[in-house]
Amino acid sequence: LMSNYHLEVNKLTLNVGVHSNSYNRMHMGSIDTLHLYTNTGYKVDYSAYAKMGYTLGKFSLFGDLQIRKVGFRYVGDSSMTPLNWIFFNPKGGVTYNYSEKVNYYFSVGQNHREPTRSDMFGGNDNLIGLSIITPEQVIDYELGSNIKFKKFSAQYNFYYMDFKNEITLLGALGSNGLPLMTNVSKSYRSGLEVDMNYKLTKHFSLTNSSNYSRNRIQGDGKEYEPLLTPSLIVNQGVEYTLGGLSVGISGKYHSISYINPDNTLTTPAFTTLNVNIGYTYKHYTLMFQGVNLTNTRYYTSGYAIGTDRYFFVNAPI
Repeated sequence: LMSNYHLEVNKLTLNVGVHSNSYNRMHMGSIDTLHLYTNTGYKVDYSAYAKMGYTLGKFSLFGDLQIRKVGFRYVGDSSMTPLNWIFFNPKGGVTYNYSEKVNYYFSVGQNHREPTRSDMFGGNDNLIGLSIITPEQVIDYELGSNIKFKKFSAQYNFYYMDFKNEITLLGALGSNGLPLMTNVSKSYRSGLEVDMNYKLTKHFSLTNSSNYSRNRIQGDGKEYEPLLTPSLIVNQGVEYTLGGLSVGISGKYHSISYINPDNTLTTPAFTTLNVNIGYTYKHYTLMFQGVNLTNTRYYTSGYAIGTDRYFFVNAPI
């Protein structure tokens, strides 16, 4: 059930609503004809929110408030005390409209995330023992700008996410094949996101979407990087258009990322090349897409056992 009420009065806008969701799923395990287990997880999610916006001259102010209640109940071979969490998530910010083509904004907000069933069950599909995984909390600070001229448009965004009890990768897989997770008491993720578009000529345009980040887990007097978090991702493209024809070529660079908590083993950095060719005639568009044209073998996920690295291979050409 999702409900929303929208109100506009002069320079004030208001949205309020209530969301509710109930979900359950049966899990069964067997080997050939031998039945091993059957269990069912039940999850409910209720939330109420209010969002307000107000325009004051060149300034636009907004504030969000959300209250969310989440519950999880398990029925199976083992007994488990039902879990319930209540989260309060506020957010606020301001945008300064410097001109019709340029604005600047700042926001700060708090959010929470509960552990998943797999997190709590230690990667098992049937409950054997309950892992002590607690909900995470993050306070997110963002500062950025939107620029839009005739031939050039861009958005850049600085962010700093201050975590408490972040749910992060442990560096191993559970028996169900999913990554095992754990809590870390203090961590942060920070960086710069950029999206740009520049029209070189009537027919050629350049696009760029990049993210540079610095991410750290802090504890015991030392810092290390979270697993599978590359510090640099760059997507660079060029597009040619003529009438209904469009031809786009894009390249993606993905830096290394660590696959073990000691930060000694990594996935290799890689670059891939893609192409899009499309033609539009009246109400119809025909599109051809080529992915990984150089047939690069690349990995974005993996894990380590001792000093041995194991990777999940992405699709070839």
